[in-house]
This record gives sequence, C-alpha cells and structure tokens, in this order.
Amino acid sequence: MNLPWKRNIHKFQMKGEQFLVDANSGAVFQIDKIVWDYFVLLEKYPENIVKEKLLLNYSPQQVEDSLAELEQLKEQGLLFSDDGEIRKKANNLGTGILKSLCLHVAHDCNLRCRYCFASTGDYKGKRAIMSSTTGKAAVDFLLETSPNVPKYILDFFGGEPLLNFQVVKEVILYALEKGEALNKSFKFSLTTNATLLNKEITDFLKQYDVEVIFSLDGTPATHDAMRPFPNGKGSQQVVLKKIKEFLEARKGNNYYIRGTFTSLAPHFSESVQYLVEEGFDNISLEPVIALPEDEYAFSAEHLPVLMEEYEKLVAYYLEAKKQGKGFNFFHFATDLRNGPCLSRRIMGCGAGTEYLSIGPEGEIYPCHQLMGREGFAMGNILEKSFSLAIGNRLRENHIYKKKCTDCWARFFCSGGCHANAHLLNGDITIPYELSCVLEKKRLECLFYLQSKLGELEEREQ
Repeated sequence: MNLPWKRNIHKFQMKGEQFLVDANSGAVFQIDKIVWDYFVLLEKYPENIVKEKLLLNYSPQQVEDSLAELEQLKEQGLLFSDDGEIRKKANNLGTGILKSLCLHVAHDCNLRCRYCFASTGDYKGKRAIMSSTTGKAAVDFLLETSPNVPKYILDFFGGEPLLNFQVVKEVILYALEKGEALNKSFKFSLTTNATLLNKEITDFLKQYDVEVIFSLDGTPATHDAMRPFPNGKGSQQVVLKKIKEFLEARKGNNYYIRGTFTSLAPHFSESVQYLVEEGFDNISLEPVIALPEDEYAFSAEHLPVLMEEYEKLVAYYLEAKKQGKGFNFFHFATDLRNGPCLSRRIMGCGAGTEYLSIGPEGEIYPCHQLMGREGFAMGNILEKSFSLAIGNRLRENHIYKKKCTDCWARFFCSGGCHANAHLLNGDITIPYELSCVLEKKRLECLFYLQSKLGELEEREQ
C-alpha cells in the first residue's frame, strides 16, 4: 500500500506513553490509545475501513471526537502537513555568509587519545603550530570576507590549543582591537583537554569571557582507557582537578564538558551520572565515530544497549530535575518551540560557507573534521587563495539531495554530518546510518522529556 503520509508522520512509545510527530510542521503531540490505534490501522487499511475497525473497540462518540480533533490539526497545518514551501526554500538557499572560523592553532597534542579523529593532533600530516601572523591574517580574512556581519565567532582548536596559548591570546586581543575599530563584536570558544591550564590562562579566558569546551569522558576507568599521556599514563585525575579549579575561579559559567563513549564502555549513562555527581551541569557525551575495523567502534549489534542507555539517562535526568539538581545534557537541550531557522533545518551546519577551519599554515577547509582530507582543500589565507566551490557543494547537499527525504527526523537533524558520511560511506550524500538511528532515539527522548518537564512546570505553578 502506498502511504505517502508515512514519510512525514512518526509515532513512538516511551515508558507506556504514546507520541506523534509531524516532520514538516515540527509539531509533537502526546496521544491517547485511540489515536495510536488510528495510525496503526491506517498503515493497513483505507481510511473508511479504519473508522469501522475503531468502532469495534471504542464508542461512536470517542471515534468521532478523535477523528474531529485530527481533522482540526490537519486544517491548522500541524498534521499531515505539506512540505511544498520548504522544498522551494531548499532550491533557493543562497550562498551563505561567513560568520565563524575555527583556528587550528596547534596541530599537535600532549595526549595520545586512541579515538582521535585528528590522528592525535597532526591530522595525518605534520605536527605544526600556528604563528600569530597567520592567526591575525585569519581575523582579517573573516572581516574582509563578511564586512556586514555584526558579530563573529572564533573557535580555537587543535590538537591541543593551549600548547600555543600565546597565539590564542594575541589573536583574541587583535580581534577585539579590530572589532572595536569597525564597531563589530566577537564571541570566542576554546576546546581543550585541560591538562595545561594554569592561573594565567584561567584569568585570561575569564577576563575575555571565552567559552571553554573540556574533553572529559567520565570515570577514571572510562577516560583513561582512551585518553592517556604519551607515556601511557591515564590523564583523568589531572583533567578533573584542572577543570574543577578552572570552574571555581570563574564561578562555573560558560563551559561544557564534552566526552566520547565507545563500544568498550557503552554504558554512558553511568558516565553522565558520574559527571553530575562531580558537580558539572553542562554535559555532552557523544558516540565515537570510528571505522568498522577499530576495536572501539560501534556497530548495529550495540544498538539495543545504546537505546537502553538513552532511556536510563532520561529517567536520571527527570529525577535530577525533580530533586532540584537539574543539569543540561546537550541532546536534551533543544527548544522545540524556538528551533533553528528553516534554512538551517534544511542544510545543517553551514560548513564551507558560514563556517571554515584554518590550519596552522593558513590552509582553508570546510570544518575541523574535514581538515586535511583529500578533496576538501579550499585555499590558503596566506596565499590569498580561496574558492567556494567545495563549500557550495556542501551547502547544496541538503536533505532533499541526500537519502533523507523519507525520514521523519530530517528537519531535526538536517541530514547529519558531512564529515561522518564521507568517512564511513565515502560519499557526503549518504548519511552514516548508525548515527541516524541514534539521532532518532535521542529525538524521541527529547520529545518525551519535554512533555514530562511541561507537566512538572504545571505542578509547580
């Protein structure tokens, strides 16, 4: 039976409750048993037969009321909605405006993380440090390329960027000076393993309100198994102590703990709980992206465990909220009512057009994960060469060009990560399937949580 509506409607159950999602409108509904049964039957029978089947188990009044409610939602454009206008937008996305740079100030690292996509810092090339001349040239490049943008973003990345803190410092001061002269502002972030933090660095990052993303995987056993020093010694205790000292000095704001979990320790909800108990309240834990031959990679056989872990995390998250010990978990923090703009929902991250990565020697790539990969070089700021051809190819690789058009989650994940698709499938148009499955599960958890949190708010009022 041809069921064109199924590509836009998704139903799921969690903890004994039923939910319905309309992909095009973005509407999410908690539904009762009769509406659930309606959609189950609609997958098997024509609509006139569905009504007859419902009358076998429900009263005429119940059936009429439920069908009338569904019809009202349809008239409001919230259910069985059409994506014609969205498709038109997809065909006219424009070129995008560069707003953000990721500066790879150090293609080197003082740790030897086993799963590092940057090949322990050198990106499968040579170890290198960015000069202040290159860093400042990157700022100039950003200002000259997008002169009409009022606020820019600079991310400092590696390897380990604190191996080159002096350049980080000089570039931030230079950007602020240039911005003030042009009536522009900058937002800064820095991703670090925390091992090199000291008072000078802490004071500077606090003074200039730099958001800091810390790499910490969880418990000592979990973290040390994947993130050792070059001598093989685990780094967790050093990292944990340094992060706590840093957050105490700046009163705990403007940071994220960003960890990775692998198939060797798939019970990541325990790591989240550990991090919360250690006093952290902004947490992101992500599944490792690895090649199938890597011993720590995930495969389809791990999915049942991972699905269960997300549901365990949901229960823990809700209980923490009830006890006044709530925390932010990245994948549960999306505001469904004020989500990304339509173009972002269609084409995703903006890599290659709105966001670029600059290597230590001025090389330009679409993003930090594609840095150094063959076929993705876009030029060099020091050589005054820059081509948008690859960026435009990525921008045009939107959900209607990928194998996403029949997926109910397409406007929530925007087609997934280009770099992951390229790494696992050798083709940016073919999303990494395991990531797709996990993203759908996270979305279901998010929908369920927002329903439960809404109930908690109502009780507190």
